[in-house]
Amino acid sequence: MFQGEIELIKSNIIYDKVIQDLNLHVSYYRMGNILNEELFKNNNFQIDTFEIINPAVYDQKIYLNFLNEKEYELNIKQGKKDNFFVHEFNKLESNPFLKLKIS
Repeated sequence: MFQGEIELIKSNIIYDKVIQDLNLHVSYYRMGNILNEELFKNNNFQIDTFEIINPAVYDQKIYLNFLNEKEYELNIKQGKKDNFFVHEFNKLESNPFLKLKIS
């Protein structure tokens, strides 16, 4: 009786760990002239941590521009307005929309 419940608990724990490790909450794309290319696990950066502060960013594109080896720029669109933020790699950063760490 308890054996089946223990297996169910173990499978849910493993399932949650797999979902967390795959980082399915974030999609990576490279903008092209004609098509956009998905970069899942095939990119030169990774979003290690993120927390949404302003729900206006849900389902919105956030553009990342590499400025140099230490800094990047985020462009978060809010309606027709562009919001630009310069942040450092490998540092937990925040702006009015989200907190994140990119390495």
